[in-house]
Amino acid sequence: MSQPTTAALPANGATAPDALEIRDNRTGTSYSAPIRTEGPEGDTYIRASDIKQVKREAGEFGTLSYDPAFMNTASCRSAITFIDGDKGILRYRGYPIEQLAENATFLEVAYLLRHGNLPDQKQYDTWVHDITFHTYVHENIRKFLEGFRYDAHPYEYALQRHGGTVELLSAGARHSRPAPALYQHDSPHGEAADHCGSLRTGT
Repeated sequence: MSQPTTAALPANGATAPDALEIRDNRTGTSYSAPIRTEGPEGDTYIRASDIKQVKREAGEFGTLSYDPAFMNTASCRSAITFIDGDKGILRYRGYPIEQLAENATFLEVAYLLRHGNLPDQKQYDTWVHDITFHTYVHENIRKFLEGFRYDAHPYEYALQRHGGTVELLSAGARHSRPAPALYQHDSPHGEAADHCGSLRTGT
């Protein structure tokens, strides 16, 4: 039988890290599992693998955690999104999703997706300028769009438009403007602005 263990105190008066102390009354052994707070909302958790160390005998696999339907299990750590369904909370990069839906423009959200934060006024003005520049397309794109029947189903039309047309627009942009201009150091948005501008035109 294992002997009871006692967690060692940190040296030099340092503060002990947060930990969950687990005592197995079958063996009298105590175990320590670090309590982590790495989530975007300061959620605390312990790793399920830390429970594996709880054993009655050395040859055992270890204790498993059982959580039907993942009711209290986090499958991953995310610095991008936070969801609390019971409280109706959904955040992206710390921004409440309802505020983005109600107050942010399409291009502000596009900037957020691209860079991970909302732009300030100077960044937004540059972003809008770069994308607006890339919305101009060659006149032959109209012939492509006129190839659809007047009574085409909206879903099929949208599917082809956002698939084939965006690729065609992007290809046209590369042939109509010198490639280096898309990747200038003073215009860091480059290809992202090209695709966003093409998507807006296709829409």
